[in-house]
Formats: sequence, structure tokens, C-alpha cells
Amino acid sequence: MALTAACFGRDVERDGWPSVSVIMPIRNEAEHLEAAVTSVLTQDYPEPFEVCLAVGPSDDGTESVAARLAERESRVLVVPNPAGVTPVALNTAIAATSGEVVVRVDGHAALSDGYIRRAVETMIRTGAVNVGGMQVPTPETPFEEAVAAATTSWLGTGGASYRVGGDEGPVDTVYLGVFDRAAGDAVGWFAPDLIRNQDYELNIRLREAGGTVWFDPSLSVGYRPRGSWTTLTKQYFEYGRWKAEVLRRHPESLRMRQLVPAVLPLVLAASTALGLARRRRWLLAPAVYAGVLAGATRRLRVASVLAATHLSWGTGVLSGFARQRPSRSERSTRSEVHVCDSYAHLLQAIADLAGRRPNAADRSRPLVVFIDDHLPLDAAMRRRLERVGHAEVVTTSDRRAIERFSALPRWAPQVLRRNVGWSGRCPISPFDWDDEEFPARCATAYVYHPGFFLSKVIAGRADRVVMRDSGYANYVTHRMPPHKAILRMAAGMSPFTQVWGEERWVDAVEVARPDRLPARARAKATEALTLDRLLGRLDADVATDVARAFWGDHPLPEIPDGKVALLVTQPIDDLGFCSVDAKAGLYGGIVGRLEERGFTVVVKPHPRERRPALTHLPSLPAPFPIEAWTWLGQRPFDLAISLNSASLVEQRTSLAARRVQLVPPTKFYAAFFDEWPTLIARGLSTVDDPIPHD
Repeated sequence: MALTAACFGRDVERDGWPSVSVIMPIRNEAEHLEAAVTSVLTQDYPEPFEVCLAVGPSDDGTESVAARLAERESRVLVVPNPAGVTPVALNTAIAATSGEVVVRVDGHAALSDGYIRRAVETMIRTGAVNVGGMQVPTPETPFEEAVAAATTSWLGTGGASYRVGGDEGPVDTVYLGVFDRAAGDAVGWFAPDLIRNQDYELNIRLREAGGTVWFDPSLSVGYRPRGSWTTLTKQYFEYGRWKAEVLRRHPESLRMRQLVPAVLPLVLAASTALGLARRRRWLLAPAVYAGVLAGATRRLRVASVLAATHLSWGTGVLSGFARQRPSRSERSTRSEVHVCDSYAHLLQAIADLAGRRPNAADRSRPLVVFIDDHLPLDAAMRRRLERVGHAEVVTTSDRRAIERFSALPRWAPQVLRRNVGWSGRCPISPFDWDDEEFPARCATAYVYHPGFFLSKVIAGRADRVVMRDSGYANYVTHRMPPHKAILRMAAGMSPFTQVWGEERWVDAVEVARPDRLPARARAKATEALTLDRLLGRLDADVATDVARAFWGDHPLPEIPDGKVALLVTQPIDDLGFCSVDAKAGLYGGIVGRLEERGFTVVVKPHPRERRPALTHLPSLPAPFPIEAWTWLGQRPFDLAISLNSASLVEQRTSLAARRVQLVPPTKFYAAFFDEWPTLIARGLSTVDDPIPHD
């Protein structure tokens, strides 16, 4: 799914310019702060904008300078950053502001004239979710001039556009950045544990989510280079050390320009040692390296700076990879872990936790893991869910976890890559994989989909595994393709069919209709678990808090008196069932028939629907689980209707007085699309009749 800026294509003459928030992480910047803030406040952006200074503990009077600026200028807001690290400062400032566009500026940077306006224009024109330009050094001493020359050369940067320039267009990363807030919310903004390289890592996640990072050479930000050998080598060592951590998380992000300096210290050290101890010809490697630098720069100081940055960065990378990962005994043990991949799963998990109010101790409180490969969980919603569920909520990627785990090449079949890893000299399964991202142990693991790789990883750390209701898929027998059938046969399981919950590692199954489970899973069924039952555990105020955690700041739709129908739509065009126009015509016909029967229609788009139909009708937010509608204090709908939705059929909730599914699950495939008009007409003809829920 493509991720584009919310302001993409906006007509600013008609709709106005997007609101802007400038965020500045500040620590020990007393000397440069006033100039940096002035370069922001004098920007000619057509609308008023806010500037948030996140001030960390400083020993040079930075706090006083920031307070003085805020007192003098009403647009300046100061928030504390007691952690004192950049990513926390950035996230704190983002949370304290509200602009549609977020502009990052550092405390020693100076924006060029028109920077914000030009960046927003570029975002509107391209749809990019992050826009940036040139990092322009402004040296004041001979040493700083040498650093500037080195770091703006190809040998110093490997050709990074924001350092050496280039054509406008998509890139891996940019300097600082002008971000679309909605896109940043969708991927969770800056990783708070990355002291350096947090901007590059965020850009990786934005690009993986389908967004574009855009370089515009007409934009520039001035900065003053490091002024001594000590500060320069320390800076580049830290860059390298944290680059190693980024590569751990995103190995596919490695570029050749990064690989060469990463191995350079080893090559030079080994060749020098061999040359001095054995044969002089081994000294050729360091001699060639020195000659290349001297010949390319023709200035000894610049060549020396290049060597210092290369070796400091490379040593930092090696140091970062050599850092020992925490052992299981050093990592937390959780009381329970929930592994979810949809908003409906999250609703079950958070409602359950809110009703039981589990132990909130930091090391033992429950953990909710949201797999975001297909659906985003924005940072604001995550924080609301943590608060109401008394749990920690984290997002992660099943695909990236498989990349870290697998011992097989990418061309190997996926079913093998997700089941064969390597530890030392021994192959391992997902159940034995010791990855530091997850807790060492948990008492109970709740999984909502047994097919995810991470469901098995978490199950391998749990004393008890419970599979919970995921809708229609729980109640049917799934056919297995031949390659999976062979693996299932080798594991002693029924080769050609699968039933969710039959897995040996699943100890119990909690679903709304245990009596309807296939026989192979029914023996593990416990008492029925429904959302209405979970709601019964909650005080009315707590239930409302849970629902509002999903609803967010959206205004409630104005629903008139009389008969009201909720139409739940699906991304049938994205699934390849039909064209966009055919989908619009199909849903338009359903709305027409319902309106003929006196219904006011409210639409609930599917969370994965890229081109929602019926945008002219009142609607519920796509991420909102419809099962929680009445928890907002709203009356039930008179009718809830869909082509095919497990949320309407399998879960017993008070969503609507009547529920209608127009296309049976056996016909909800592209091959049967031509039969749908008949099935839809038949279903619509019964909407005035009582519809049994069983």
C-alpha cells in the first residue's frame, strides 16, 4: 500500500496551506540556539507555525536561552527532555505539537530563505512523506574548512546526495527532513533507543511502508562542522557504532558506500601487520589508500580528515557489531504476551487486559505485539492503548523477523526460510530462536493467527499458548498446497488440510463459537469468549475509554433518527475481484436499495482499503473495530450489512439489531464474482425480515 503525504495535490488557494510544526532537539546549544531559532522564525511561510524546543540537560545555559526565546516569541514552545537523547527529544516535541507537516531543525543549523515553504510545495507536488535538501557546511576555522571539504566530497560520503548534491528525486535518506505527520504516526516516528542514525532508520521504515523520501537540491541547511580532531573522530565513531545497530534491524539497507569503510580498518590493520612481520608487499594496501586520498584532495589536512572519518566510522561499525546482545536472563519476563495483526485482535487484547487490570510492574506487565506488515499502528493510538490496557504495546514486522532468523538464501522457498534458522553450528526452529527483541519468557501467550512466524517465536517462550478468535478462519478446514503438505506429513500432521488450533504448540482455543470448531481443534476449546463477555467485565467508563482509544480524535458522525444501516465495505478491487468502477457501482447499488427501504446508510471502510467507495456518505474511521461501536455510548444500528465479514457473523456483539452477509464465504472469490449480483439481490430482499444470529 502506497504511503503518500496527506497534503499531496492540495490546492492551497482553495484549501489553504498545511499547518506546520518545527521541532528542535536542543542540548548544550547556547552559542548557536538563538541564530538557529531566528532562521526558523524569519521563514516566509504563508501561515503561522509553531516552534517546539525539546531541551535536554545542559551545562552551558541552554535552558535559559530557550526560556528567553519562548518569553519573547509566542510561537516558541519549550518542553523538557530529561532523557537528554535526540530521538526522545524529537518524539517529545512531535507529541507536543499538532502541525500536519513536521519540520526537523537542529540547534546549530540555519535554514535557507524560503526553506519551509519550498519543502511543503515539494511535498504537495510529489506526495513524498519526507523532503530534504543540501547539508551545507559553514566553516569558520582552517580545520573546519578541511572537514567541510572532506565531508562534501565523494570519497568522504560515498556520493550521498544531501552532501554532494545531485538531481531532484527519490533517495534513501535526507538531512534533517520535512515530514508528513500522518506518515510518521503510521510508522511510529523515531526509534527512541537509537542515539544516532535514528533519522536514517525512520526513512527506511517510511520507504518500506510505501512512502517516498525526496531530495530537493534547492533546499539547504547550514551547519558548522566539528572543530577538533577529538570531536570529529568521536562523532564518526558514534555514527558507525549506531549504523551497526540499524543494519542489525534492517540488513537489506546496507549500501556499498557503507561496506567499504566498514571493512577498511580490518584491511589496513591486517595488511600493515603482515607487511611489517613478513613481506613488505603487504604494505602496498595502506600505501595505495594513502596515495588515493592524497591524489584526490591534494591537501594533506583534507586527506587526513578523510582518513580519520573513514577509520573512526569503520571502527565504530565493527564495535557496534561486536557488542554483546542481552542474554535471556538480562531481558524481561512478562506475565502474558498478545500477538495481534488486526485492529479487531487488538480490541480483544486491550478489552481483556483493561477488564483484568494486570500487574503494571515494568518488567512483568503484559506485552501486546502488533504485527504491522499489512496494517499500520500509529504512535498516538499505541500510546492510548497502552494507557487503557495497562500494558506495553509494540509494533514489529513478521517479514523483517524472518530476514533476521533465516539461514537460507532469499531465493529459497518461503516456507523453508521461515522454519529453518541457524545458531552456532546447529539448525533451529522459530520456537528455539533467541532474539533480543522479545521477552525471555512469558507465562501465557495469546495468538490470534497461528500462521505468523512471530506467533511461533513467542509460543516458544511461553509456558502456555492460547489461540483466540480470528473470525471465519477458525471454523473451517483449510486446504494445503503440495509443498506445505510434505512438511506437514514429515511433522506427523494431516498433510492436505489444516485446522487452526490443532498445532501441538497450542494448548487451548478461545473462540466465540466453540461448538462450531472442527473436530481436530474442538477438544482444546474452553468456554466461549465473546466481546460482549469481555465488555461485561468492564465498567462503563472503562469500556468507553477502550473504544475511544481506537476512535481517536475523529468527530462522531451525525446519525439521524429512524432506521440506520451500517455498510461494511471490503477492498475487493485491491483483491483483484473487480475494477474500481465495478466496486463503486456494486456498493452504490446496495446503498440505493437500502435507501429505498428507508435506511440512512453509514459506511465502515476496511482498514486495508486503499480507494474507499462511497466517500460522500457518513463513515466510521477505517481503523476503528466495529465491535466497539456501542462502547462509545452510541445506539446499535438497525442493520449491519456486508458482502462478507467475519466481524458481523462470528462475533456476538450488540453492534446491530440485525446482521446480513450478502455473499457466503464459499462464494467470496473472484471466480464467483459474476454470481454476486444475484446473491446480493437475494440478501437485500430479506433486510426487512428478522435475521437470526445463529
